[in-house]
Amino acid sequence: MVPALKYWLFALILLSTGEALAGNLNNGVAPGARPVSGKVSEWPVPQTSKHARDPAVGPDGGVYFTARASDKIARFDPKSRTFQEWEVPAGMRPRGLLV
Repeated sequence: MVPALKYWLFALILLSTGEALAGNLNNGVAPGARPVSGKVSEWPVPQTSKHARDPAVGPDGGVYFTARASDKIARFDPKSRTFQEWEVPAGMRPRGLLV
């Protein structure tokens, strides 16, 4: 098969299955059918927790995250708006966690 034709055929297949590839996780709900509202609150992360990333909400409602550049794991308590940090061995640079 001619290389250019192969790419066009591949593109056509992708376009015809676009909805399946896009995930379509709305379960048949039309966009805008249900109003969505919420509130976003932000708190500064302590300087000791450099490069905070990969947050995960625990069963206690706390938000746990890794601080890769600081070799720490931390927890934010939204109720008291406080942070708690735990050091991991130097050089571990944690990237993700499971709660």
